[in-house]
Amino acid sequence: MDTFASVAAELLGERIRDQREARALSQEDVAHMAAMHVLHFGKIERGLSNPSLHTLLRIASVLEIDPGVLIAGHSHDSCCVMAQRELGRGSTSARGVVGRSRAGVEVGPRPFHVRV
Repeated sequence: MDTFASVAAELLGERIRDQREARALSQEDVAHMAAMHVLHFGKIERGLSNPSLHTLLRIASVLEIDPGVLIAGHSHDSCCVMAQRELGRGSTSARGVVGRSRAGVEVGPRPFHVRV
């Protein structure tokens, strides 16, 4: 997963976990009610997997929240700034995080596709 996607996935996972814990539900409870495998749900919560829109809607429905709550504030720029802080190197450009390759050459972000 590229840096932008991983930071966005981590933010989404944190929000899902916060909402789940606020309702005193286990991962198993949410996964069962959302008709998904608990391992997949766990990966989403840990930011290791990007859910499809359909899956995100099912999770939000189980948590009885508007799906917008889970993705509010997610933008390419905000995630790139967070990724930059996380990486602690390179600089942030208008197109995203710029880092250094193993050879020391400055490189920009790889193209990414947002799954919706």
